[in-house]
Amino acid sequence: MRYDIISADGHIDLRYLPPDVFTSRVPAKWTGQVPRVVDTPKGPRWFAEGRDLATLPLGAQANMAPPKRGVSKHVDRMYEAGFYEGLPHPVTPELRLKDQEIDGVDAEVIYGIFSIHRMIQDRELLRVIYQAYNDYAAELCKARPERLVALACIPNDDPLIAAAEVRRAASMGLRGVDFGCATAVKPI
Repeated sequence: MRYDIISADGHIDLRYLPPDVFTSRVPAKWTGQVPRVVDTPKGPRWFAEGRDLATLPLGAQANMAPPKRGVSKHVDRMYEAGFYEGLPHPVTPELRLKDQEIDGVDAEVIYGIFSIHRMIQDRELLRVIYQAYNDYAAELCKARPERLVALACIPNDDPLIAAAEVRRAASMGLRGVDFGCATAVKPI
């Protein structure tokens, strides 16, 4: 495939993931702690470790309500293109590819839920969450690996565990990683 334009800033925010993306991919002992969707008076929200993630710093992606019209031209154009109707575009390969075509993009690098590391207190739980997400991202990219390049989320608190997850992600076909240098244990 010929690439004229590659977006280096695609995203899959937590709000777009299937509600069972974590609970269906982790050992039973973790299902009560991993992110899951809970119906609240404010609408469906992502919860983990018994907390509403949308109320935490950087938690906006855990609020499943779409942004309001009239806030920005970008959001209004997304409404006009049907982005907020039907299945979630970021995690539906056919719709994501259609959006790439509308934007004139041949392929994209896709960042995932890496920032969740600032919301999850239990580091072992975070590793389980990242593994489940990486499994999901690898499955998503199989639809069109030449156009969908999701980055694996890598824990940054243990070099051996990080290296093992990089190897595991590569074995599943993921071709890049997202690793938080600013919050990593020292020395990196």
